[in-house]
Amino acid sequence: MATRTSLRLLRTEAAAVRCVRVLSNRPVLLSRGAATQAQSNASKTSSQSQPEYVPARALATGFFRENYIQPAQTLLAGLRLISRAVIHSLNLWQEEKQNIREHNRKDIQHIIRTKHDLARFLQTVFFLVNPWIWPWLNAVLLRYPKWMPSVFVTDDILEQKLAIIAARREKLRPEIVEALRKDVDAALKADQSLPIKYMAMRWNQLLAKQEKTPTDITSLFDLFHHHTNIATAPTAEVKLWARYLGMSFPSVLTRSRLIRRLDLMLRDDALIRRDGVNSLTHYELVEALDERGYYNIIKLDIRQLRALLSSHVRFTQSVSELAVRKSATATGGFKAAETPAAFKANTSAALDPLGVCTVGAMIPVVRAVAPLR
Repeated sequence: MATRTSLRLLRTEAAAVRCVRVLSNRPVLLSRGAATQAQSNASKTSSQSQPEYVPARALATGFFRENYIQPAQTLLAGLRLISRAVIHSLNLWQEEKQNIREHNRKDIQHIIRTKHDLARFLQTVFFLVNPWIWPWLNAVLLRYPKWMPSVFVTDDILEQKLAIIAARREKLRPEIVEALRKDVDAALKADQSLPIKYMAMRWNQLLAKQEKTPTDITSLFDLFHHHTNIATAPTAEVKLWARYLGMSFPSVLTRSRLIRRLDLMLRDDALIRRDGVNSLTHYELVEALDERGYYNIIKLDIRQLRALLSSHVRFTQSVSELAVRKSATATGGFKAAETPAAFKANTSAALDPLGVCTVGAMIPVVRAVAPLR
């Protein structure tokens, strides 16, 4: 009996297994709409899995155009722009020689920019006569924009250049503030007079403020005039200022080159006051602010840029007038309440070398302490 029951169970399990096999091998019947949808899904899946075919000739043509034709066109266009700039600069020089008209700041900056472009002209020729390095032209322009003439600087290159400068200046800011703190301590140790103690008190108040302004640096004028100007500051601190302002090779003839650069900057500030900040284009505003130590300015609109440059030229005017009065008082010249007429026409023409060194040293410091003021 038990044997018959086990045989029945075995037969039942075998039948179930055969039924499962038949059902698994039987095709599933779908409606016409479902079948069409299934076919379309299958075709989409196969088309997505297979990449679109691109002829080898098209790939080669695109590679040649991107790496050789476009760089060659860029270099030739840059040479044409440089040649036009040189011709225009020669015309301006001829007008100045013949006293035809007085040049404004835009004309002077055009001549200066053309001189800088000509100093970098050999790099352009080097790229042009070596086609095998044309594919690296864009990389060089993006990474080292100062190596090439300014005619190759596009908006993207300018934005990346300013981003690199902003990162460097943000890193140098604490070092400049720390160097200035050491200068205050050294001045206080060397001289215990009341003006020096007052200056040290003003310095401590400045450090305690959340938002610092150029006026706070103006109150430390005596520190720069007697202890921490470009002529008397430690060499390491002068190199720090040169690096902050973006000087090339800041370790080579640092003092003389920095004095020359800041003297030209003060003359340029006088021209901006004469012509007005509204005469500058957006690019000229960004260029001027970058030269004066500002950063994080690429996203600002033209009104904000004009406000920053106006604040800077007011600051240099106030400290330059203070330097002129200090110098006149020390040499027994005009009265402290007067301002020489030469100052209105040209700032650094009214400043003696000590005045230029004093005001020049204050520019990178005020930008480090109050970067957007």
